[in-house]
Amino acid sequence: MRGSAEPGSPGRRLWAAGCAGALAGAVLMLLYQGRELDQLRILYRSCATEKAALADQVRLLSEKLQQRDPQPVVESLQVEVRAPDALAQLQVSEFVQRQLAFLINRPLAALELTPDLPYRLLDGRTVEVDQQPYTLRVRTVVVARRLFLALTAVPA
Repeated sequence: MRGSAEPGSPGRRLWAAGCAGALAGAVLMLLYQGRELDQLRILYRSCATEKAALADQVRLLSEKLQQRDPQPVVESLQVEVRAPDALAQLQVSEFVQRQLAFLINRPLAALELTPDLPYRLLDGRTVEVDQQPYTLRVRTVVVARRLFLALTAVPA
């Protein structure tokens, strides 16, 4: 008696094809969701960095309000990075923020005496992003209450 349970039957082939299709669909969906998750992780880190910068700015402004004779100080850092991808831009920006954090709350006059300090600290430095080394090139430094730096990160 022949039924759909035999190895070569059309019912079994159809069931196997359906299982293979479901498996292929699951793999493709997993790849798509992984990419979406990576993009959301980059967005989260970017927002967390911006939140920390804003919290520092709020703290500095409240301290400034409490001073009687305010002396101009470096209040914040603004970093613009050109890099091949968004993850490299974000991680290089975070690296620069950490390296120059000591300048926050420093008198602006001290930085005006040595305006090339950020350039000397950062130009030519190597930063590793996802096991890929990047070399930093400082394009612009603007010394003001909001210290502005424009950099380019090129693969080493």
